[in-house]
Amino acid sequence: MYISDINSVSKKPLVSVIITTLNRANVLKNAIDSALNQTYPHKEIIVIDDGSEDGTKLLLKSYLDKIKPIFKPNTGKSHSRNIGLGIAKGTIVATLDSDDVWYKDYLEKIVNYLLFKNLDIVFVRCAIHGFKFQKYTQSKYHVFEYEKIRKLILYNCPAPTSGVVMKRTILGIGWNNESMEYEDWHLQIACIVKNKDCRVAYVNEILWEKREDDEVKNKLKTTIQNQRRTKDTVILLNHLKAVLTKKEYKVIEQNLLKDTLKLLYVLIKNGDDKKQFLQNFNTILSKPILLINMIFSVLKNRIT
Repeated sequence: MYISDINSVSKKPLVSVIITTLNRANVLKNAIDSALNQTYPHKEIIVIDDGSEDGTKLLLKSYLDKIKPIFKPNTGKSHSRNIGLGIAKGTIVATLDSDDVWYKDYLEKIVNYLLFKNLDIVFVRCAIHGFKFQKYTQSKYHVFEYEKIRKLILYNCPAPTSGVVMKRTILGIGWNNESMEYEDWHLQIACIVKNKDCRVAYVNEILWEKREDDEVKNKLKTTIQNQRRTKDTVILLNHLKAVLTKKEYKVIEQNLLKDTLKLLYVLIKNGDDKKQFLQNFNTILSKPILLINMIFSVLKNRIT
């Protein structure tokens, strides 16, 4: 069977599509419409408004019973997704950012592939997000050996929010409510390292678009965004310490070091708090071996 043989899977499970949004009424309609227009028939669209103050509420109400809107105070993306997960009825979960769009056959192709290969997680390529270790995928539709994906996931997120489809059973309790920036990547890491029978695949076909406007791109340059990234990685280390090997723990520590270096650069560029700069600088100096290993890894352009 090929992924395009959509009629070969007779029983269609319900797919819960979870969209979270905050003050994105100008682009949210495109995302919702792309979910509603999917050729896959058996789906529910859950949209969580995380305290928007623009026209989001009116927009969501205009869809009537086509979607399931939830309105709540602002608590962040992770908590919002968990709210959606809590009411989701599907055995398969697909997440979609409020500024991204799926091609109309996205769910049809991915869900049938997931079912046919008995997969737990499928990552899907998009137009502008490159998979750093794509050379390890041997075909257009590639199923990873467990040890391989467990190693690769620690270095790079195979696909962002809108390019991941998962069985509900692999998600456990869902996203870490404390995580603010790396919530999806760190969920993926947790799902894989905690489940040794986890079956993961990568679809090297462009089936969706990641759309980043200037507002999103500018956030990546802010101090608070980079502070959240370093904090998220500390949370991950604490959360998974018991299930990570020593080598895996060091890999994530290197990720933390990279983010700390980025934060230092942003602090200097933005002229922010000198005390905070010194604190992060001292963090780097306290990890000389990790710093040296990270530099060698970058220079050799390979996984250490």
